[in-house]
Amino acid sequence: MTYTNELHEALITKDRPSFWKCWRSKFELHKKCSEIEGCVNDEIIAENFAKYFSQIYTPNSAQRASSLYN
Repeated sequence: MTYTNELHEALITKDRPSFWKCWRSKFELHKKCSEIEGCVNDEIIAENFAKYFSQIYTPNSAQRASSLYN
């Protein structure tokens, strides 16, 4: 009943953002990824992410990369 009342009110007032916000909160499932490569610690995942991208990064111009870094 609450779902339909909220959705109905949003439709009557032609409040599209509220309608879709309500719709998503009631009917769409949000799955949070809690494990990456067997790790569940957010800090370690972030460190691994940073390490990976720092290893694969190669600038087009070492001089420009240095100036951006500074």
